[in-house]
Amino acid sequence: MGDISGFYDLNGNGVLDDPATTRGLFPYTSPNDVYVDFKVYIKNDAVQAVMAAAGDGRVYTTRFNKAGAKTTVEKNFIADLGIRFKTLDVLRDVEFDDNANGNAYYALLSDGSVYRVEGKSGKPQLAVRSFADPSDNPAIDLEILKSSGKNISGYILTAMGEIKTLGDAPVLVGPVSDIPIFKNMQLYGGGAVLADGFGKFYPIVPKGAKPLNIPLPELNFGISVLQDFKIQVDESHADFFGGFGIIATTTLGTLHTSGAADFFLTEKGLARRPDLSIVTRPDGTKYIDLGINFNIIRAIDTYILKGNE
Repeated sequence: MGDISGFYDLNGNGVLDDPATTRGLFPYTSPNDVYVDFKVYIKNDAVQAVMAAAGDGRVYTTRFNKAGAKTTVEKNFIADLGIRFKTLDVLRDVEFDDNANGNAYYALLSDGSVYRVEGKSGKPQLAVRSFADPSDNPAIDLEILKSSGKNISGYILTAMGEIKTLGDAPVLVGPVSDIPIFKNMQLYGGGAVLADGFGKFYPIVPKGAKPLNIPLPELNFGISVLQDFKIQVDESHADFFGGFGIIATTTLGTLHTSGAADFFLTEKGLARRPDLSIVTRPDGTKYIDLGINFNIIRAIDTYILKGNE
C-alpha cells in the first residue's frame, strides 16, 4: 500500500530520525495491491535514500537531505520508468546503482529485461534483453555484483529457480522447480541463498567451490507465505554464528530469523527493543509478530549503521 513500518535497527541501536519523516514517502494505494519492492541506499554510514516500485511500472524515490539536526525530504529525485503496464506484475525488482552515488537505479521486468534510469530527467536505457516467460516462469529478482552504466555483472532469478548469469559473474545453478515457487535470492560468500514461498532456503555456490557453512531458517510453512528475506552480517555480534544472519518476512506480517539475527530474540536483545512482539511456537522457536494480520507485507530491507553500534 505504500507504508514503511519505521526505520528500525533490529539489533537495538534505535530508530533513525523522527518516525514522522517516514510517513507519506510514497503514494498510498489502498485497497489496491500495487507495491512489489522497497530498497534503502546507505552511504557514509547513513540512510541517504529509499525507493519503492509498483508492479505497473511506477518507481518512487525519496532522498533525505540532512542540515544539522534537521532532515528534509526530496521526493522523485530520480525519474521513473515512464511506462505504465496494464497489469501489476510486470515490474519485479529495483536496485540502486552504487556507482552513481544512489542517483540511478536498475529495474527488472518479468520478461527478464533490465532498464537503467539515472537522474531526474533520465530516460530508461536497456541493460539486459528479455529472456524469460512472464506468464509461466517470470524473472523475479536481480542481484548485482558490480556494474558500470548499462554493463551489469550479476544474476537474475526466475520463479522456477533458473538463474541467468550476467556479465563475467561466476555461473550459479539453482534448485530448479517445475512450478513457480521461488521468491528471492541473496548473494553471500561467493555464492547465494535462494528461498521459496514455503520457507525453505537453498545455499548454492559455483561449481567446485566449498559449500556455504551458514545457519539457515527452518520455517516450512506448508503454504506459500514467505515474501522476502535479507542476509545481514553484523560484526558487532560475531559471537553469534560469526555475525551472519537472515531476516525473512511473510505476507502474514511476521518476521523470522536465523544466526546472528536471532540476537534480538534473546533477553539482551529484547531489553533494547521492548516494543517487539515475540511469539513462541510449541516447539520453542520464536518469531516477531508485526501486528499486521492481513496480506499487505511486500518487502524488507535491512542495514547496519556502524556509527551506532
